[in-house]
Formats: sequence, structure tokens, C-alpha cells
Amino acid sequence: MAAGAGADEDAAYLAPLVVFFQPPSTGVVGKEQAQAVWPRLQQRIPAGHRAGVLFVHLYTTEEADLTSAEWDFAGIGGDGPGTTAILLRFRFQDLALIGTWQVAIGGKPEFDMEQAAAAFRNTPLYRDVKPGTAKTAEVNGFYVWVAQATDFGGTQILTRQGGQRIFAATTIAGGEGKLLFPPASN
Repeated sequence: MAAGAGADEDAAYLAPLVVFFQPPSTGVVGKEQAQAVWPRLQQRIPAGHRAGVLFVHLYTTEEADLTSAEWDFAGIGGDGPGTTAILLRFRFQDLALIGTWQVAIGGKPEFDMEQAAAAFRNTPLYRDVKPGTAKTAEVNGFYVWVAQATDFGGTQILTRQGGQRIFAATTIAGGEGKLLFPPASN
């Protein structure tokens, strides 16, 4: 699985099938930081997850304060009916695991870009975030939607297979956003 159409300018390969996704609008955490942290995170990814996306979610846009930021890995593992998607959330500062999520996607139909865009529009993070202000990219089996937080923004991720939501969180400029999905207790 390769990075999808429109994603190449925002993606950098960390391993043969793992991509660091950095929308140009965020620009706070770059490819060099991802390359430095990936060897430490890679050891914690469950075996058999053949493709994935590493990204950073910023809960605030205050550049000097990354204490609320997190590294997130969305990956796909298994084959056929046993295919699953996982999300692993790591605290930005010390890489402590702060949450996991897994969903079965085997046997589900593929979503296309239009279906993903419709799903993102139907579950807005904020009523003030307009569809044209956000970017949707297909990256390694996932649809990633990012809205830059001039005031309010966020990140959402769906699996390409089945269109399953795997991550949704808000970003607030000068404040602190919230994790909306998966539930924080997982």
C-alpha cells in the first residue's frame, strides 16, 4: 500500500510501508523529528501490522507548548476477514502509551475519496469548520482529514476499507482541544 493520490507532498516514508503524515499547515513537528522517534515507536507496534501512518495531533496551536500533543500510529494488520485497523496513542514528550483502539475491517467494502469526504462532512468537529478549509488525503489505507486551527480545527481518520472511524480530535488555537474518538479510557 502506498500513499494515496494527493498525499505525496505531505508524507515521508519512515519504513517501507509506514508513512509520517504532516499536513503543510501544521509545520510544528517535522519529518526529522518523526525519523528520530520512529525507531523507538516501531518496537511497540504489534507484529503483523504491515502498513501504517504516523502523525502528530496538536490539541493546541501554541508552538512552544507540546505538552498536550501526541504521536499517533494508525495501522492495518491481518488478511481477509481477519483484517483489523489499530490506533496507538503515545504522549509526545516521553512516548508513554496513552491509548489503543482496534476495529475489524475485514470483508468490508472499500470507501472512495468522495465517500470519505461525505463522512467527514457529516461528522464535523466544529460547526465553524467549513469543508473547504480542511484537507482530505488518502494515506496508506486511511483517509486523513485535517483542518488547520486558525480558531478551531482538528484531525479525523477513517479506514479506507469499511470507512471505520479510528481517530477524531479537536485543536483550539490558544486553548486545548479534546479527543473525541476513540474513547479516552481505551
